[in-house]
Amino acid sequence: MSDSLILYHGTDSKILTPDLAKCNSYRDFGRAFYLSYNKGLAKNWAEKKNPVRAKVNDYGIMLNNAEDGCLKIKRFKADAKWAKFVYDNRTNANFVRPDYDIVIGPIADNTLQDWFNKIDEEGLSFGDVASKIQYKKFKDDQFAFCSTKALNLLKWVGCHDC
Repeated sequence: MSDSLILYHGTDSKILTPDLAKCNSYRDFGRAFYLSYNKGLAKNWAEKKNPVRAKVNDYGIMLNNAEDGCLKIKRFKADAKWAKFVYDNRTNANFVRPDYDIVIGPIADNTLQDWFNKIDEEGLSFGDVASKIQYKKFKDDQFAFCSTKALNLLKWVGCHDC
C-alpha cells in the first residue's frame, strides 16, 4: 500500500465494501461514507455508536486508480461557506448537494449545531451568526465519499476492535 493513503472508519462492524445505500442522510456533507485520517477520531466515532462492539476499519485510497480530473472533489476550510453547507445538509430536506464525488472538510461539533439552532429558533440569518462562530475550533478533517466512483478507490485493508 505504499502508493496509497490510509483512512479510518469507526463503526460497530467490519465493512469490506462500503454501500452508500446504508449511509445516513442529514450528516455534515450529506449521504456519504465518512472517513478520517485520524485513527483516534475513528475510534471515538465507533465507541459513540456502540461501545461494546466498536471497530475501526482501515482503507487505502488507491490513488494510482484515479484518473486526473475524473473526480469532483470539494475541499472546505472552516469558514462561513463550510458552515452553510453543513447547515443545509443537516437541516434542509430539499437541499440538493452539488454532484461531488468526495467532500473534505472540518468536522462540525455541537457548538456549531447550537448556532444552527439559533438560526432556526430565533430567525437569525446565517450571515448574522457566521461572524460569531469560532472556526479555529474545527481542526480535524473528515472525508465524505459521496459516489460509487469515489468508493471504488477504497481498498479495505483491515479491521480491529477498539
